[in-house]
Amino acid sequence: MNRKLLKSTLLLFVVISLLIACNKQPDDIGLSVKPDSEKIDFDFDTSLFVNAHSVIDDSLKSDETSVGVLGTVYHPEFGITKANIVTQIRLSEVGPSWGTNPVVDSIVLSLAVSGFYGDSTSVQTIRVYEILEDLNIDSSYNTSRPVSYDPVVLGEKTFIARPVDSVLVDTTKVAPHFRIKLDNPVLAAKILAASSSVLSSNTEWLTYFKGIYIKAGDPFAYNKGTLMYINPESSYTKMTMYYHNDADTSLSYQFNYNAYSARYTQFDHNNYQEASQEFRAQVVSNDTTLGKEVLYLQASGGTRIDLRIPDLKYLSDELKARKIAINEARLVLTDIDPDSKYQKPSQLVLVRLRIVKKKEVIEYLPDQYEGTSYFGGTYDKTKKSYSFRVTHYIQSLIDGQDTANERLALYASSGAVRGYAVRLAGTDPTDPVLKKKRVQIQILYTKVP
Repeated sequence: MNRKLLKSTLLLFVVISLLIACNKQPDDIGLSVKPDSEKIDFDFDTSLFVNAHSVIDDSLKSDETSVGVLGTVYHPEFGITKANIVTQIRLSEVGPSWGTNPVVDSIVLSLAVSGFYGDSTSVQTIRVYEILEDLNIDSSYNTSRPVSYDPVVLGEKTFIARPVDSVLVDTTKVAPHFRIKLDNPVLAAKILAASSSVLSSNTEWLTYFKGIYIKAGDPFAYNKGTLMYINPESSYTKMTMYYHNDADTSLSYQFNYNAYSARYTQFDHNNYQEASQEFRAQVVSNDTTLGKEVLYLQASGGTRIDLRIPDLKYLSDELKARKIAINEARLVLTDIDPDSKYQKPSQLVLVRLRIVKKKEVIEYLPDQYEGTSYFGGTYDKTKKSYSFRVTHYIQSLIDGQDTANERLALYASSGAVRGYAVRLAGTDPTDPVLKKKRVQIQILYTKVP
């Protein structure tokens, strides 16, 4: 029999929360009360081959997501990742009037942080620009889409990102957020120059002021950095203009960056120029043979794993001759950096990719229709691995009902809203330690009397 088949079968396009499958062997309930003559023997056979390698997957849909991602991280294997946000800034109330002789005292952009990836004590620089193109909430934007913007900096801030620390506001501790002063007078002048017709509706306002580009700077150090998860639903995510006029010395007006704002997250990996040599050889130079050693999986519009399972129809007669029936098949992938400070995906997604009318179409495997708890894909913190039940799929290959060597794809879940990255043991590592952790399909079979 071949030696390695179900190696890297997991990839997922949609963000789903799968719970790991139960640990009991199939049909073992009740065996203890059967007489010995009626018991069925269970055993494992892990001798199936799988071909797998990592590829760039940088076009994930990232508009109007539950969080935006912002910041820079310099990973020792995956290199530099910058996450930027493009968003509309809307009027909170239409028809505002600035009064007689208005003067802007300050404009502050506040961003609420709901989580992070990387090192939360790293220094970050964030700059804000005005965008020069319209955004439409009904349009689709992906993680690699560029944006046209005015290079004049409206404001910037260099700070230590502490996304889990509460912020003290007027002696009261509030949810984590940070504020950037937009102190370039260009912005203040543009807001005050807006006519009453411009301020009469958000449609007119967004034609006049299309939005902002919140852009992360370069990383300050190797193996440092933070990607912050920005919550647009928070009351602390907003832009506020503080001003005075002849009638009042202390006024403010809030502009909204919220769920109604057209927006998207943009990821920039700098063509992986700072990634490790091994990563670049496999992913950038497309040396697919290196998937035998290590596999790279990255959210944030990064990489996926493509894998293929060869023809298994030859097994049909052999299983019958040996009186063996496949009871369960699991695809297992092992984390080779379990103690890394960089968070790994809590969930992976596995799908198959088919070409239909010259377009790539994503389809679920038959096992997924059994339910999420059956299919699996959750990270096992004890075993430091991921596993999927693919019993029906493997049996369909043996029976010739499915096409061998079709492309399967494995994704990190929440790829457009998280910074996760993980290295997995390859299909046939030369390192004897990693060889024991290779991608494999574990077959649980029954010996039929």
